Amino acid sequence: FWREAFGGYAEMIDDGTEGRLVGEGDVPGLVEAIRAAAASPDLRAGWAVAARAKVESDFDAARQGERLEALYAGLLDR
Repeated sequence: FWREAFGGYAEMIDDGTEGRLVGEGDVPGLVEAIRAAAASPDLRAGWAVAARAKVESDFDAARQGERLEALYAGLLDR
């Protein structure tokens, strides 16, 4: 998985762990990322495992609800 390193993607993807991030307009970087991914099934599988683990731990609906509740509670305590 590769994505441009701008917007919210850089916050969601740890470059090299869950995929690759390349800068906007970085065509050589994108080519290198695609070639590396195409050449290595183990690399792709590792990214998939890491990305799934991250989603399950960081983006679980119940956990997101707890975080939002804590945020609102903190704002109300001000």
